[in-house]
Amino acid sequence: DTALRLHKTHLSIAQELSDYAAQGRAYGNMGNAYNALGMYDQAVKYHRQELQISMEVNDRASQASTHGNLAVAYQALGAHDRALQHYQNHLNIARELRDIQSEARALSNLGNFHCTRGE
Repeated sequence: DTALRLHKTHLSIAQELSDYAAQGRAYGNMGNAYNALGMYDQAVKYHRQELQISMEVNDRASQASTHGNLAVAYQALGAHDRALQHYQNHLNIARELRDIQSEARALSNLGNFHCTRGE
């Protein structure tokens, strides 16, 4: 609850400042907080808002990590096709950006995804 309250305050300040990119980060942090609480539907809602903003401001690195966060939430919800799509999007963008750390996270998450499915 404390984390959510703080992230909501962050969002309010970002909105007051008309800082659209910061609003996206606030939505992402709220999504992460909901994910940690096991409230995956809410996590998806906020991560989708972050993804929309990161696309509008053309922040490819944020898009990559947000796809990864969406994948985790969708996997927890049992929406495996959507999870796989977002894991792949994370990997593709990481490779496009030549971001080795992000690529490694995406590959690890994809491996874990397939492992949990017995593949």
